[in-house]
Amino acid sequence: MRRRRRIGAAVIAGCTLLLAACTATSAPGASTSSAAGTAGSAAISLGPTGGRAPTGGIAPTGGIAPTQDQVSTSSTVRNSAPSVDPVTVEGMITGPGVDDASISLGMIVDPAADRGFTSGVTLWRDIVNAGGGICGRTIQITSAPPGSTTDEAYTQLGRSTLGLVLLEPGGPGRAVVARIRADRIPTLTPEGTPHDLTGAGSPVVLGATDDILAINAAAHLLSSGAVPRGGSLGVLLEDSASAADIRTGLSWWADRNDIRLVDLHLGEPVPTYIQAIFAEAAPQGIMDLLTATSIAGTGPATTGAPSGGSGSAGPAVEGTAGGTHPAVAARGPIIVTTLNGYLPEFFPADAVGRLQVATVTPSPGADHPGVKAVRTAFADSGRSNPGPRLLEGYATGETWARLLEPMCAARTLTRTAIAEQLRSLAPASSDSLFGPTDPAVQLSSGLSASKVSAMSNADPTAPGGLQPITLLESAPGIGGYRAG
Repeated sequence: MRRRRRIGAAVIAGCTLLLAACTATSAPGASTSSAAGTAGSAAISLGPTGGRAPTGGIAPTGGIAPTQDQVSTSSTVRNSAPSVDPVTVEGMITGPGVDDASISLGMIVDPAADRGFTSGVTLWRDIVNAGGGICGRTIQITSAPPGSTTDEAYTQLGRSTLGLVLLEPGGPGRAVVARIRADRIPTLTPEGTPHDLTGAGSPVVLGATDDILAINAAAHLLSSGAVPRGGSLGVLLEDSASAADIRTGLSWWADRNDIRLVDLHLGEPVPTYIQAIFAEAAPQGIMDLLTATSIAGTGPATTGAPSGGSGSAGPAVEGTAGGTHPAVAARGPIIVTTLNGYLPEFFPADAVGRLQVATVTPSPGADHPGVKAVRTAFADSGRSNPGPRLLEGYATGETWARLLEPMCAARTLTRTAIAEQLRSLAPASSDSLFGPTDPAVQLSSGLSASKVSAMSNADPTAPGGLQPITLLESAPGIGGYRAG
């Protein structure tokens, strides 16, 4: 791995503060290290959309740590893991990806979805390594050569590293997930669907799944007055691998809150009585929907009850803005999407305040101690403009630290030990970046590890393109929700 210039003293000095602020855990008596702690990843990942890469600190093995965005690239395909776990010189039992000097984790990221995720993971790595590493070893993050598909990346990395970090939201067919299950490679991912939660060897989804994101977003619309009790919520699900799951979650929520769901489709008229819409579509589709529903625009609109809506038909509703949420009356309905549907470069300036984004971590500009600590470290590294998934990357790395440190104490760094540790890992602190995420619940019951999410306004001028509305919160009664 290439070495580069020494990190500034302020960044190294800030490492201890950062990890203390971001790694609180509810696990009693958990072991702690000066590098990563044992906390539940209250730290975030702010991935840059520009700016220079920061320099790293002095590596424990001598040399200079790599820059935050720098990852090792593997070009060698390894088709089998060692059949016998080796023992290192200090008596540590180790598996693939571990030697006397380093612990190697593979990173498989859909480039189109990255948006700061890689920067968050490598920021975590650099801070850990500047503090002495884990178990006396530096953390190495290895990726496939540029241009590799996620499937090709798995072929090159899956069996040669101790475990994986995966980001492939809504990937076509999620073929790589099937391979991970078959090979039972320990894998952590920040986002996923209910289908990712079941089956031996499935990746552990640390954040709220897509259906829970939608439920929490709908609950926020109701509590903020954007959707009146007894009213209607538009639902537009186009080109979404998790459309059926989102629809199931929203139906569960609507039945409990006297809300009628109205199915919408791109290019078709939107009833003017619809005051808010949950939409999962490509960014251009979301922007087209904003334009079509703008009161100042010329998009199509209809009045009366919808055809094809779910729930009871109900009486016809006059298509006026009277009596609606003030923002709706002035400019058009509130639209909520996820990061998959929002790109700042597609966003019309006159739509600020009408598009809200649901995320599995707080937004990069949130008033949250862990977010502030990571944001400071990111800025001290010499970069600006964090991407919206920076916190997801950092928090995923911190979860790896929570797993590896107890394994180090037990002197066993193997995949089998990871599986055992995941099943016994205590929930993270409620102040962590994924909230009180509980991987053991997924492994034992097939339920989402996290049931909280955050809401932000889309704003290209804000950090990560998101202006925070809420910190992590959940819909009332979400503990009783079961997917499917």
